[in-house]
Amino acid sequence: MRAFFPVRSSFGFYYCCLVVLICMLAALMAAARPVQASPAAQFNIIEVTSNIGVNTTWYNSNIYYIRNDISVNAGVTLTIEPGTIVKFYAPSPLPTNLVTLTILGSLNVQPAPATPVIFTSGRDDEIGGDSNGDGIQTRPAPGDWDAVVFQNSSAEVTNITIRYGYRGLQVINTTTSAVNPYLHDNLSIGNYCGITLSVDSSGPVNGLVSNNIFQANAHRKLPRQIQA
Repeated sequence: MRAFFPVRSSFGFYYCCLVVLICMLAALMAAARPVQASPAAQFNIIEVTSNIGVNTTWYNSNIYYIRNDISVNAGVTLTIEPGTIVKFYAPSPLPTNLVTLTILGSLNVQPAPATPVIFTSGRDDEIGGDSNGDGIQTRPAPGDWDAVVFQNSSAEVTNITIRYGYRGLQVINTTTSAVNPYLHDNLSIGNYCGITLSVDSSGPVNGLVSNNIFQANAHRKLPRQIQA
């Protein structure tokens, strides 16, 4: 009796081996791939919980983490070095008790386009790393905090980046006299409103707003306010 045996194709054999090898390499690479995590905090973190009552300087070697509403008192100057990061506590659940920095005195930010002062959410790990220490559990969003508010001010405001705020950069007039702020060369990213001009009395806001950049802001309407 003559026996017949199937003839194996060497091409098919090597092709199957190659497929198996590729699958094994893919599995090994997937197993070795690190889990995506938020970057660690890159700076010394200083928590700020009380009003600023004396002339103060914030340095770009630190992150200033504002935990609750604070103000720079009348007659007081807060100087912030270029490149400094300021973060605001984001309460849970939002949007209750949003944190605000109110300037009743003066805010001194030196023009330095390449290194702006950044005001952002405590959940913003992209800027300065994981300052709130929660890893990847939270992500920043518009309205995580409220605003940097210049009250009854005719200040020049420049070289500021605002991220993930509610009212963003705000000038409010609570007097019967006009205020004339100059807001220029600022950057607004991911806020509800980029710049908000408000009146709570009969005095107008006659300021100049120019050369500011707005990116991915929600531009939702706020009561009794003019938005730019």
